[in-house]
Amino acid sequence: MNDHVMAGDADVHGGNVYLSVLLATLGVKLPREPLLRDGLKGCIQFLNAQGDFVDHWLHELWKPENFDGGIQRTNTPKNYESRPITNTFCNSGRNAGEVANFAVNQSDAYAYQRASVAQYLDPYATYLSFEFLSPKLVSMIIQNDQLREIANKIVDQITAGRINTLQHFVWTPVDEDMMDFEFNHENGNTFFQYLN
Repeated sequence: MNDHVMAGDADVHGGNVYLSVLLATLGVKLPREPLLRDGLKGCIQFLNAQGDFVDHWLHELWKPENFDGGIQRTNTPKNYESRPITNTFCNSGRNAGEVANFAVNQSDAYAYQRASVAQYLDPYATYLSFEFLSPKLVSMIIQNDQLREIANKIVDQITAGRINTLQHFVWTPVDEDMMDFEFNHENGNTFFQYLN
Protein backbone atom coordinates (compact mmCIF):
# COMPACT_ATOMS: atom_id res chain seq x y z
CA MET A 1 0.00 0.00 0.00
CA ASN A 2 3.07 2.18 -0.44
CA ASP A 3 3.39 2.80 3.28
CA HIS A 4 7.08 2.19 3.97
CA VAL A 5 6.85 3.07 7.67
CA MET A 6 4.06 0.54 8.16
CA ALA A 7 6.07 -2.04 6.19
CA GLY A 8 9.03 -1.58 8.55
CA ASP A 9 6.77 -1.69 11.60
CA ALA A 10 5.20 -4.90 10.28
CA ASP A 11 8.61 -6.61 10.05
CA VAL A 12 9.71 -5.55 13.52
CA HIS A 13 6.74 -4.85 15.77
CA GLY A 14 4.00 -6.75 13.91
CA GLY A 15 6.26 -9.78 13.86
CA ASN A 16 6.38 -9.68 17.66
CA VAL A 17 2.59 -9.77 17.86
CA TYR A 18 2.24 -12.72 15.47
CA LEU A 19 5.15 -14.60 17.08
CA SER A 20 3.65 -14.03 20.54
CA VAL A 21 0.30 -15.44 19.46
CA LEU A 22 1.94 -18.50 17.86
CA LEU A 23 3.97 -19.17 21.00
CA ALA A 24 1.03 -18.75 23.40
CA THR A 25 -1.57 -20.66 21.40
CA LEU A 26 0.24 -23.38 19.46
CA GLY A 27 3.53 -23.53 21.36
CA VAL A 28 5.45 -22.68 18.19
CA LYS A 29 8.87 -21.34 19.07
CA LEU A 30 10.81 -19.91 16.17
CA PRO A 31 14.43 -18.74 16.00
CA ARG A 32 13.25 -15.17 16.50
CA GLU A 33 11.76 -14.88 19.97
CA PRO A 34 8.97 -12.36 20.48
CA LEU A 35 9.50 -9.28 22.60
CA LEU A 36 6.31 -9.49 24.67
CA ARG A 37 6.39 -5.88 25.92
CA ASP A 38 6.70 -4.45 22.41
CA GLY A 39 3.88 -2.06 21.55
CA LEU A 40 1.02 -3.02 19.30
CA LYS A 41 2.32 -1.60 16.00
CA GLY A 42 2.73 -2.89 12.50
CA CYS A 43 -0.02 -5.48 12.63
CA ILE A 44 -3.40 -5.61 10.98
CA GLN A 45 -6.29 -7.99 10.88
CA PHE A 46 -5.49 -8.82 7.26
CA LEU A 47 -8.46 -11.18 6.97
CA ASN A 48 -10.61 -8.03 7.08
CA ALA A 49 -9.08 -6.67 3.87
CA GLN A 50 -11.78 -6.35 1.25
CA GLY A 51 -11.47 -7.16 -2.44
CA ASP A 52 -9.85 -10.29 -3.78
CA PHE A 53 -6.94 -10.19 -1.30
CA VAL A 54 -8.43 -12.80 1.04
CA ASP A 55 -10.67 -14.68 -1.38
CA HIS A 56 -8.06 -15.20 -4.07
CA TRP A 57 -4.50 -14.20 -3.18
CA LEU A 58 -4.44 -15.35 0.45
CA HIS A 59 -6.32 -18.51 -0.53
CA GLU A 60 -3.57 -19.24 -3.08
CA LEU A 61 -0.79 -18.43 -0.61
CA TRP A 62 -2.22 -20.81 2.01
CA LYS A 63 -2.54 -23.78 -0.36
CA PRO A 64 -0.34 -26.67 0.83
CA GLU A 65 1.52 -26.83 -2.50
CA ASN A 66 2.69 -23.23 -1.96
CA PHE A 67 3.90 -23.90 1.58
CA ASP A 68 7.64 -23.62 1.09
CA GLY A 69 7.62 -21.16 -1.80
CA GLY A 70 5.83 -18.34 -0.07
CA ILE A 71 4.56 -15.27 -1.80
CA GLN A 72 6.80 -15.74 -4.84
CA ARG A 73 4.88 -18.88 -5.86
CA THR A 74 1.51 -17.14 -6.15
CA ASN A 75 0.65 -15.41 -9.39
CA THR A 76 -2.70 -14.08 -8.22
CA PRO A 77 -2.92 -10.27 -8.19
CA LYS A 78 -3.08 -8.73 -4.73
CA ASN A 79 -5.97 -6.28 -5.12
CA TYR A 80 -7.78 -4.84 -2.13
CA GLU A 81 -10.58 -2.32 -1.86
CA SER A 82 -9.75 -0.83 1.52
CA ARG A 83 -7.01 -1.01 4.07
CA PRO A 84 -7.88 -2.65 7.38
CA ILE A 85 -7.35 -0.68 10.55
CA THR A 86 -3.67 -0.76 11.46
CA ASN A 87 -1.95 -1.35 14.79
CA THR A 88 -4.63 -3.68 16.10
CA PHE A 89 -5.00 -7.43 16.10
CA CYS A 90 -8.17 -9.21 17.14
CA ASN A 91 -9.31 -6.25 19.22
CA SER A 92 -7.09 -6.87 22.18
CA GLY A 93 -4.07 -5.67 24.06
CA ARG A 94 -1.66 -2.78 24.31
CA ASN A 95 1.38 -4.91 23.52
CA ALA A 96 2.34 -8.25 21.99
CA GLY A 97 2.20 -10.10 25.32
CA GLU A 98 -1.32 -8.90 26.10
CA VAL A 99 -2.58 -9.99 22.68
CA ALA A 100 -1.08 -13.44 23.30
CA ASN A 101 -2.56 -13.65 26.80
CA PHE A 102 -6.01 -12.64 25.61
CA ALA A 103 -5.79 -15.28 22.86
CA VAL A 104 -5.51 -18.05 25.47
CA ASN A 105 -7.61 -16.52 28.27
CA GLN A 106 -10.49 -18.94 28.91
CA SER A 107 -12.74 -16.29 30.46
CA ASP A 108 -16.05 -15.71 28.67
CA ALA A 109 -15.06 -12.06 28.42
CA TYR A 110 -12.36 -13.01 25.88
CA ALA A 111 -14.39 -15.43 23.75
CA TYR A 112 -14.49 -12.95 20.86
CA GLN A 113 -10.70 -12.48 20.91
CA ARG A 114 -10.14 -16.25 20.96
CA ALA A 115 -12.51 -16.74 18.03
CA SER A 116 -10.84 -13.91 16.10
CA VAL A 117 -7.36 -15.35 16.65
CA ALA A 118 -8.58 -18.84 15.67
CA GLN A 119 -9.28 -17.58 12.13
CA TYR A 120 -5.56 -16.91 11.76
CA LEU A 121 -4.34 -20.00 13.57
CA ASP A 122 -6.40 -22.64 11.78
CA PRO A 123 -4.63 -22.25 8.40
CA TYR A 124 -1.25 -22.09 10.15
CA ALA A 125 -1.96 -25.19 12.27
CA THR A 126 -2.74 -27.17 9.11
CA TYR A 127 0.98 -27.08 8.32
CA LEU A 128 1.76 -28.63 11.71
CA SER A 129 -0.52 -31.62 11.19
CA PHE A 130 0.89 -35.10 10.88
CA GLU A 131 -0.94 -35.53 7.57
CA PHE A 132 0.88 -32.53 6.11
CA LEU A 133 4.30 -33.19 7.65
CA SER A 134 4.63 -36.96 7.25
CA PRO A 135 5.27 -36.98 3.45
CA LYS A 136 7.90 -34.27 3.95
CA LEU A 137 9.54 -36.20 6.79
CA VAL A 138 9.62 -39.38 4.72
CA SER A 139 11.17 -37.50 1.79
CA MET A 140 13.88 -36.15 4.10
CA ILE A 141 14.58 -39.68 5.38
CA ILE A 142 14.74 -41.11 1.87
CA GLN A 143 17.22 -38.43 0.76
CA ASN A 144 19.65 -39.21 3.60
CA ASP A 145 21.68 -42.38 2.94
CA GLN A 146 22.09 -43.37 6.61
CA LEU A 147 18.48 -42.67 7.58
CA ARG A 148 17.17 -44.41 4.46
CA GLU A 149 19.19 -47.54 5.29
CA ILE A 150 17.79 -47.65 8.83
CA ALA A 151 14.25 -46.91 7.62
CA ASN A 152 14.43 -49.69 5.04
CA LYS A 153 15.38 -52.19 7.76
CA ILE A 154 12.42 -51.04 9.83
CA VAL A 155 10.03 -51.42 6.89
CA ASP A 156 11.43 -54.90 6.28
CA GLN A 157 10.54 -55.77 9.91
CA ILE A 158 7.09 -54.16 9.74
CA THR A 159 6.15 -56.02 6.57
CA ALA A 160 7.89 -59.29 7.50
CA GLY A 161 10.09 -59.02 4.40
CA ARG A 162 7.28 -58.31 1.89
CA ILE A 163 8.50 -54.74 1.27
CA ASN A 164 12.08 -53.72 1.91
CA THR A 165 12.15 -49.97 1.20
CA LEU A 166 10.43 -47.08 2.88
CA GLN A 167 9.78 -45.50 -0.48
CA HIS A 168 7.75 -48.49 -1.72
CA PHE A 169 5.98 -48.79 1.64
CA VAL A 170 4.61 -45.25 1.77
CA TRP A 171 4.28 -44.20 -1.89
CA THR A 172 1.49 -46.08 -3.67
CA PRO A 173 1.06 -46.07 -7.46
CA VAL A 174 -2.27 -44.59 -8.57
CA ASP A 175 -2.14 -45.96 -12.10
CA GLU A 176 -1.02 -49.16 -13.82
CA ASP A 177 1.87 -47.40 -15.54
CA MET A 178 3.31 -46.57 -12.14
CA MET A 179 3.95 -43.01 -13.25
CA ASP A 180 1.90 -41.26 -10.56
CA PHE A 181 2.14 -42.00 -6.87
CA GLU A 182 0.31 -40.83 -3.78
CA PHE A 183 1.39 -40.87 -0.19
CA ASN A 184 -0.17 -43.72 1.79
CA HIS A 185 -0.93 -42.01 5.11
CA GLU A 186 -1.91 -45.27 6.78
CA ASN A 187 1.48 -46.82 6.03
CA GLY A 188 3.24 -43.58 6.92
CA ASN A 189 1.44 -43.62 10.24
CA THR A 190 2.44 -47.25 10.81
CA PHE A 191 6.07 -46.43 10.11
CA PHE A 192 6.22 -43.47 12.51
CA GLN A 193 4.28 -45.31 15.23
CA TYR A 194 6.78 -48.16 14.97
CA LEU A 195 9.57 -45.66 15.62
CA ASN A 196 7.89 -44.58 18.81
